[in-house]
Amino acid sequence: MNIEKRVTVAADKRIWIFVLVFASIILLIGVYLGFIKSAGYVKTTGVVVSLREEKQYDSDLGTDRIIYYPTVSYTVDGKEYTGELDIGSGFSIGEVLKIQYDPKNPSKVNSNSLVVIIIIFVIASLLIILSIFQIIRNRKDEQH
Repeated sequence: MNIEKRVTVAADKRIWIFVLVFASIILLIGVYLGFIKSAGYVKTTGVVVSLREEKQYDSDLGTDRIIYYPTVSYTVDGKEYTGELDIGSGFSIGEVLKIQYDPKNPSKVNSNSLVVIIIIFVIASLLIILSIFQIIRNRKDEQH
C-alpha cells in the first residue's frame, strides 16, 4: 500500500473512532434520560397551565430563537401540583401531556417523552454499528 493511501486510511479510521465515541456518549445520555433519571417515577397526565419563554441563540441560523417551556398541573392523591418540564417546544396552554412525577416528592416532574428516547437509541445504535463496521473495514485495508 502506498503512503498516500495509508495516510487516508489512518485519517478515516480516526474519524470513525471519533464517531464511535460520540455515538456511545449519546447512547449513555439516552440510557440516563430513559432509565436512570426516571427510575421509580409514576406516569400520569398533566395540563399545560403556562409557558415560560426563553431566548436561545441558534448558531446555525445566526439568530435567537424562542423556546417555550411548559408548566403543567397534575393531581397526586387528591392534591394538585405544578411543575415545569425540562423540554421546550411548541406547546399550548390547555394541552394535555403525558408526564412522570417522583412519588417520594410529587412536585418533581419530568416529561414522559418515550419517542425522544427511542430516537436517541436508534440513532446512537446505528452510528455505533456503522462505526464498528468502518473501523474493521479500515483495519482490513491497512493490512492490504
